Amino acid sequence: MSKKIFCLLLFLLLFTGSIPIVLAAATYDFSIGTRKDDASWNFAGDTNGENPNIQSELKWTNLRIKEAKLKWRNDIDNNSFWEGSAGYGWIYSGQSEDSDYAGDNRTGMYSRSISNSGNGHVVDVTLGYGYYIDKQEKSKIALIAGYAVNKQYMVMTDGNQIYSDGVYQTQPLGPFDGLNSTYNARWNGPYFGIDIEHQANKKLNWFTRLEYHFAEYHGECNWNLQPALAHPKSFEQIADGSGTVLTMGVKYKMDRDWTLQTKVSFSRFNTDTGIFRAYLADGTSAETQLNEADWNSRSISLSITKKF
Repeated sequence: MSKKIFCLLLFLLLFTGSIPIVLAAATYDFSIGTRKDDASWNFAGDTNGENPNIQSELKWTNLRIKEAKLKWRNDIDNNSFWEGSAGYGWIYSGQSEDSDYAGDNRTGMYSRSISNSGNGHVVDVTLGYGYYIDKQEKSKIALIAGYAVNKQYMVMTDGNQIYSDGVYQTQPLGPFDGLNSTYNARWNGPYFGIDIEHQANKKLNWFTRLEYHFAEYHGECNWNLQPALAHPKSFEQIADGSGTVLTMGVKYKMDRDWTLQTKVSFSRFNTDTGIFRAYLADGTSAETQLNEADWNSRSISLSITKKF
């Protein structure tokens, strides 16, 4: 990660000759919106990725989220700016699925359960710097670089065993009580990208933005119904990953200082292979291979911007 941060600082130095400070007034943008996330991870039976190559897999689907976000941008001079954002979202609907396999490639399934994941929250924070490489009367193109932290916290309740082979898994089919497990994921690291804005007329602008992220992934789980595991940290996952974020939208200028904005955003993150560590109730731990972790997000929002 130190190399990635070095690349970020190098970007600032190459385009500005220095690491700039904030000098000018800012614009603030407050948005509310709706968002839908999916997430998953799976691990192998050993550290070589074998026996079997996928032993257990967790999926979260259709996580519905109500989101609020504050963004700001500060022009440093005519060619560059600072920017940042902070967002919080409330998960109000969703489902999770837990599957276990005895054979390679998701064969020999011996257990599958589903649960309600309509509780939890998400947090997203960024800090970045932009430099205009082309700035004309009706269009602007900026290179951007920054650092982002994205967190997801999911709670699983209302468990329902929908498959049990009766050998490896003896849990009877149907609903079971007491489930209150959690999954806490964090994706953080530097990003680079491009930001484009074009003036269609005196009132209307369109914009698009593409970011590429270098991400460190860290996940923690508390499997509350497993007495053989430690609590509150039953599992830990560590891996390097990457992601892309695409944002598109339009701005409507109401007057000199106030602007309405609507936008859609698409995010996709995934990891390389990493470490999956289980913490046992007796104080010991065991490791296997984390095959991958994934997080996808789609959102639409409406915002109002004030220029100071």
